Amino acid sequence: TFDYPTWSPDGQWIYLSRNDVLIDEEQSIRAIVVDIVRVPAGGGEPERVIENGEQPSFSADGSRLAFLRFNLETYTRGLWVANSDGSDARELVSDTTFLELMSPRLSPDGATVAFAASGPLVGPPETGRSLWDWLFGVEVAYAHGLPSDFWTVPSAGGQPVQLTQWA
Repeated sequence: TFDYPTWSPDGQWIYLSRNDVLIDEEQSIRAIVVDIVRVPAGGGEPERVIENGEQPSFSADGSRLAFLRFNLETYTRGLWVANSDGSDARELVSDTTFLELMSPRLSPDGATVAFAASGPLVGPPETGRSLWDWLFGVEVAYAHGLPSDFWTVPSAGGQPVQLTQWA
């Protein structure tokens, strides 16, 4: 599948996430491929820019790219920045910091990356659960993932700052 498309600032390319699940002869998953590719705006073959990357976002001048790096062993994501060609990639937020990271966006000046993240769910107090639900361990399901808050982190590195508080 292809998703998270974004135009390069010069309009020459469309960058996007490519996800491939490779199946073997026994119909078992052999590998998962997640990478950022670019396609010429007029069409053509995808060209890999960043391996194990997804959800690309450009700086306003097109020189930098924020993205998530997918850890194939833990199925978690870390936040990274790189040059727009994928070189000089640096981790900003480890894939062990949050349960889920989403939607990185570089600020117009390129100094900060905003993103959404979910941490360990504390959640609201348990109300409305019946005795049967409690006895059998029925929990609330979050069909579209855990609730997220918005965070920022300097693109040069530093500590993430929480901007919202899920309540």
